[in-house]
Amino acid sequence: MARPCPKCGEDVPVVLRGMEAFCTACGRRRLPFAQEALNLKGKSAKAGGTAARVLGMVVWIFGLFLAALLAVTFQVLVPGWGLGFAVGGTIGFVTLLLGAFLFFGGRKLGQIGDASATEAQIKAIRGLARQRRGVLTAGDVARHLDLPRQRADALLTDLARHPDQDVGVEIDDHGEVLFLFDNPEARRWRIRVEASGLDADEFAAEASQIELPARVEVPLEREA
Repeated sequence: MARPCPKCGEDVPVVLRGMEAFCTACGRRRLPFAQEALNLKGKSAKAGGTAARVLGMVVWIFGLFLAALLAVTFQVLVPGWGLGFAVGGTIGFVTLLLGAFLFFGGRKLGQIGDASATEAQIKAIRGLARQRRGVLTAGDVARHLDLPRQRADALLTDLARHPDQDVGVEIDDHGEVLFLFDNPEARRWRIRVEASGLDADEFAAEASQIELPARVEVPLEREA
């Protein structure tokens, strides 16, 4: 039975590195079977889907070849009866159905494996974000989840594109892209306060002077 991490309390997958398992949220060593392994999630479905698609193509190639061969053979042996076309057509039709079942069924199985892996990766990303005070970079995700940086960036960008995921984007002073989880505006304000070196009240006062337009005093005209 899956158990939350005893250090951070997050119910997230583990990542396997060799014979050891680590929490994807805090990096603590865990038992390999304490949680589902992120590295293996969806791989069996994707492998089965690939095998089914390959088998479907093999069935198409050899089945249609056999159908054509039998059609020609029977037509030569029994000309004029259409027996060859009947036998070859029947085998070809069955071949097309069986190959389509294997090929498209395998593709669907592969999609299920991809969706399962993505779901586990997003779950791990959200656990990591909670441990990082709601601020992540693609490098953080790639390092903690053992993912290619491009894959990490694609996952984070996809989350930020959907308003219902409550993920925002901010660029820090060094040009690093930050992804802000759970109330992005509050995270963005905190980052700016920390970068300014002021406390929240001082920063708010300074920001108001910069961002609000200056008040212009207009003298009243005297009545004639």
